[in-house]
Amino acid sequence: MLTPDQAVQGYLEAAIESSSRARRMVLISVTASVIIFAAALANRPNPWFNWGHLRVQHVEAKFTSLPANAAAESKALIQHKREFYADEHARRAYVEIPFFGVRVDINDLGIVGGCALIIIALMQHSSVRREVDNIAFIFDSAKDIDDFRTRYRILAMHQVITPVPLKDFSSHQMQSTLSTGLFLPIPVAYGTLVFVDGATALLSSDLRTPFLLIFTFEVLVLTILVAISRRTSTDAATLGEVWRDAVRRQASGV
Repeated sequence: MLTPDQAVQGYLEAAIESSSRARRMVLISVTASVIIFAAALANRPNPWFNWGHLRVQHVEAKFTSLPANAAAESKALIQHKREFYADEHARRAYVEIPFFGVRVDINDLGIVGGCALIIIALMQHSSVRREVDNIAFIFDSAKDIDDFRTRYRILAMHQVITPVPLKDFSSHQMQSTLSTGLFLPIPVAYGTLVFVDGATALLSSDLRTPFLLIFTFEVLVLTILVAISRRTSTDAATLGEVWRDAVRRQASGV
């Protein structure tokens, strides 16, 4: 049977691990969001490399006024550029997934990426919710103010995202950075992808029906992601309130 000190040590380790897990989920969500956001921008209907094709066509129109040998050299250069842009376009049709070593077709990114983001968002919400419960339990189960201060300092030393003071509690104004913007990348990135796919569906008359089906699915996924992100932000705000209460308790010495 565990002694009271061993039990408290186990509780502290669990709370510290929950904070670390929440930070890891933030990093994972930001990484996934950046990948999807970059892929959506690179494959929008008029991405930057399409302007290269327009430039090539503009230069080709001037070949008739060039000498024969100069035109041949210029045509070779133009052909090289054309092949480059074609290869670039083909390369950007796939998205490289870090760590897994696989490529996903850009047309499947809305479905595959949406399902992946839902899983990540749910895990992130669960991590933050667990962190709130664990830290609140650690503070509420303190026997006295000295025990509370010891637990507070141990947990505060492991905080990175949530800024908590180790001294001068009365003058500190803690900021709830967790609830402001850390959970926006997922809905913003996927919302960008939904917008791009919607524009593609409107421009592609031959494939409008399948594109609209995919677009409808993506809108549903986006709605789910927004709902999960809002819940996570609410839990993060609750976590900030737990720490603010702890700061006030430290300052009052009660």
